[in-house]
Amino acid sequence: MKLFLFVFVLISVYNVVNGAVGQAAPSKTTDCSSGTCVDYCDNNGKKILPGQQITENCELTKCNKDFSLSFESCSPFRTDKCKRFGPDVKLSYPDCCNKICIDRSG
Repeated sequence: MKLFLFVFVLISVYNVVNGAVGQAAPSKTTDCSSGTCVDYCDNNGKKILPGQQITENCELTKCNKDFSLSFESCSPFRTDKCKRFGPDVKLSYPDCCNKICIDRSG
């Protein structure tokens, strides 16, 4: 039990430090248009099969086995020379995180 609690706390701290993590309720949709029915997660019209993931606008979206969606995005970052960074959406997650300075004020 102590090991489980330790691992849970460790994962929680990692998620807070390294970016936002979210989960959406199951979004199971069935498509039979090809003659064979396929179940998938529907993410704003994008079909993601269970176990697959996509990166879009520097956000990782995963379709879980229970057809829920998991989301991961960049955590906020700042330095003395740049007060706020933004993503480089040409790169995939997490390489896209905090690549472009968008606020040099202060």
